[in-house]
Amino acid sequence: MENYLSLKVTEEICLVHPELTSAEVIFNLIDSDREHLAEFLDFINTTTKVEDERDFLKMKLTGCAQGTDRMYLIAYQDEIVGCLDLHFINQEYKKAEIGYWIHSTATRKGIVSQCVKTVLRIAFEDLSLNKVILRADVENMGSNGVAMSCGFTLEGTERAAVFFRERFHDMNVYSILKSEF
Repeated sequence: MENYLSLKVTEEICLVHPELTSAEVIFNLIDSDREHLAEFLDFINTTTKVEDERDFLKMKLTGCAQGTDRMYLIAYQDEIVGCLDLHFINQEYKKAEIGYWIHSTATRKGIVSQCVKTVLRIAFEDLSLNKVILRADVENMGSNGVAMSCGFTLEGTERAAVFFRERFHDMNVYSILKSEF
């Protein structure tokens, strides 16, 4: 990962700032794990070619420049294995939302939890936010586990919050305050 601007999380994990040239790597990662990722992520089925990912990256990088987003690629043992971002960053209300996904070959290793904790530190210390919100499908045990292990509080369940894969999904809404981190 020495060719990219990165932030060390642990000896084996780092967060890498994406570039437009990252689109092919991200798309190939998604494409190689569609079944796993599509279970809880609605954008997977509309990401059908590298250009779709490039367009998404352009949007996120614009958001980064405008201060409404922070996006990172998750690297584990020098391989990109997922993405994590802060979005809906609102400096007026001092809050943001966090989201992430990880390839099935890298799950259950604590990678996402470590990365979330690192990005929470950035949110609270560097961005001076007071609250970060995390939304997780009620059936996504992994994401719900990440929220709990990172110290988030379950605020409630938003019923029929999203519609994809031909049905409504309930979402657990978690948050963590700067004073709780």
